[in-house]
Amino acid sequence: NGMFLHEVIEALEKKYGAGNIPYGIQYDILSSLLRTLDGLHNIKDRYTKKRTNGFVHMDIQPSNVFFENTQVVIDATENVTSDREVVIGTAKFIDLQSALPLKESKKGLVAIRQKDEPSFVTFGYSAPEQVHFSGYEFTQATDVYQVAAIAARMLTGVEIQFSDVSYDKLVKKMADNHAKE
Repeated sequence: NGMFLHEVIEALEKKYGAGNIPYGIQYDILSSLLRTLDGLHNIKDRYTKKRTNGFVHMDIQPSNVFFENTQVVIDATENVTSDREVVIGTAKFIDLQSALPLKESKKGLVAIRQKDEPSFVTFGYSAPEQVHFSGYEFTQATDVYQVAAIAARMLTGVEIQFSDVSYDKLVKKMADNHAKE
């Protein structure tokens, strides 16, 4: 019982309009995503309860996030499992084939992609260091960028290409949305 994030976003945009998803719902989605991301980055051993170095997912995008126990009611005639029209459950990451283990280095925790390993890029969501192939060492910031790209997608109603949207445009869109609420 759940929905992929791309389905959630599509349903919410159908209900509220592109770029008009209420901030409270965006907060619920992003909070669940960030809790799951923290669990991936900081894996806790189930028996010893010690935290170990986790993984960098490397491909967080709406098609690779599944929300358990989630529903978005667009029409009152739908089969409803809750008295709330929008219920956001627990985020789960799928498609971990591009995930890299975090390891200690002189630079801190890094995930290293070997030169012969394939690189996955999802335009609109991949971090600049992935798109520009600027190296083989990645940090947790790569995944955080991807979550921020999802936030920008929900906020603006369009997939953000980091090269064509300025900070000023994002702030203006936020102000415009806030004025509508």
